[in-house]
Amino acid sequence: MNKGITYHILTIVAIFTALGLGIFIGSMLNGEQLMVTQQNRLMQALGENLGVITRENEQLKKDIMQMNKDYDLKDNLVDYLFDDYADDKLKGYNVAVIITGGNMAWSDIQLLLQRAGANIVSVTSVRGLENIEAINAFYQMHLERDNLDANRAEEAAGDNAIPYIAQNIMHSILTGQYSEFIDQMENMRYIDADGDYAGLVDYVIMVGPNENGRKYIEWVDMPMLDVVKKADLPSLIIEQPQADYSAIDLYKKSGFSTIDHIDTIFGKIALLKIMSGTQGHFGLEASAAALIPDLTVADAKENEGKIGESVWRE
Repeated sequence: MNKGITYHILTIVAIFTALGLGIFIGSMLNGEQLMVTQQNRLMQALGENLGVITRENEQLKKDIMQMNKDYDLKDNLVDYLFDDYADDKLKGYNVAVIITGGNMAWSDIQLLLQRAGANIVSVTSVRGLENIEAINAFYQMHLERDNLDANRAEEAAGDNAIPYIAQNIMHSILTGQYSEFIDQMENMRYIDADGDYAGLVDYVIMVGPNENGRKYIEWVDMPMLDVVKKADLPSLIIEQPQADYSAIDLYKKSGFSTIDHIDTIFGKIALLKIMSGTQGHFGLEASAAALIPDLTVADAKENEGKIGESVWRE
């Protein structure tokens, strides 16, 4: 009897155990199937999203290509209008160019001046004055100039001849006299000189900043600008784009206008307007007052009577 009960109990346990195992295995199989189904759904959604992204990317490429075409058309239009605007804008101007920085921007400036009809009288690149450290080096040049005697040089320059020499370089450029002084400075490799140094000058453009640093702006650029100011000639200072440093804060002290974005159409227009009479500091840097000047009738008349006539010439 006991054996029969035990048998039935074991049978019942076996049945429930088998049922439990079946349920467990079935749930495992159903879970795996559910996981596969969910993965398929996710892959399908991902594929649809990738398709949308691909189509948007293709459309974006087309939009960019169209924008580039539109920009090219606008650039061509701007160049066409600018050529017409610049034509003979500076006719009659006799310009002396002084370069104390590199030549990166000079080709663009030269092309603009020529396009506008200006006469580039001379281009002077001041390169090696940093090699003159004592007044004795200046004496050794044996210059024969009444206003360049040893006593005045020593009084003006003391132990540093550079500012005094810089002033006399500018004086020679503006007066059209003492061409032998320019020749001698070039022979000693203190400057590179190109042009007619006996020609009339009625406008000065300085291209900086000085490649030897801010100290040489005080020693070279500013003394030269002082001579221009004394001559009462209009002048413009151009700071080359991508220069190692900015010196607009120093150049502003000269009282002349400045440009720091000559490589843009805005800088070119600013040059033409400044040389036509307006004043100010224009460019992209924080030191600029505006991107481009507004030329008024009063501004245009400011330099009237100066262009074409040098106050230093007899």
